[in-house]
Amino acid sequence: NDDPGTAVFRTTDGGKKWQPAGTGITGGAVDILRAAGPGRLYAACGDEGVFRTTDGGKSWSVVRPGKVLDLAVDPSQPDRVYAGTKEGLYRSADGGATWSRAAQGLKGDEVEAVVVAPGGQVFAGTFDGVFRSADGGATWKPMNEGLLNTDVRALAIAGGGPARLYAGLGGGSVVSTELPSAP
Repeated sequence: NDDPGTAVFRTTDGGKKWQPAGTGITGGAVDILRAAGPGRLYAACGDEGVFRTTDGGKSWSVVRPGKVLDLAVDPSQPDRVYAGTKEGLYRSADGGATWSRAAQGLKGDEVEAVVVAPGGQVFAGTFDGVFRSADGGATWKPMNEGLLNTDVRALAIAGGGPARLYAGLGGGSVVSTELPSAP
């Protein structure tokens, strides 16, 4: 949809009525939408970049230009946001105001997937496998044991106790492992 302000819709009545909530988003498509607390959302929109709202979608502003392949918000620190791109993984510790590359030990430039566990561990998926950071993305270590191949396209965390990390691989396989304990 290329109509200004109609890239995102919201409801306040359980889905009976939907209202446009995308004022400020340029481009027509929202590829990824992530919640970061009450009234705060991030949207990745094609080549236009990452947009943020802090007022429940009434207004949006760009916080990171350029194509983003995946986006994750730390559930325990909602100002900490991660953006996987063709040029690597970028992180923000201030709600998207500034970004820095998070690449020490992360193999492969293209980050296809990123997910954050409730305890703050970050996992990134590249064409070279799954990588884990226990320090908010400052350093990374591979965790590829048991992968059928290292072409990681999607990551998810699910389960109660113990939680599991799932990896969707190129070729159609999905594998999982128990989520490593936080150090």
